[in-house]
Amino acid sequence: MARVGEVDGIEINIKSSEHGNPHVHAWYQGKKVKIFIRTLDVESGGLPTREMRKLRKWIRDNQEDLLERWGEIVNSP
Repeated sequence: MARVGEVDGIEINIKSSEHGNPHVHAWYQGKKVKIFIRTLDVESGGLPTREMRKLRKWIRDNQEDLLERWGEIVNSP
């Protein structure tokens, strides 16, 4: 798992063993969420409302870089 960011205590990662639609996994105070990079839709889990807003804004602001990182991490040997 590669850490790709952090915002206000929310840890954001991409798992190298993943496939399918590009997404990130985020953790905050024992809660986790899987969220798609392109659409910002939640696949599973959830965070408190305030943290979800911060996470979605961070993903939106870093979307191009995250998609590039997804390709590098998922396609690495």
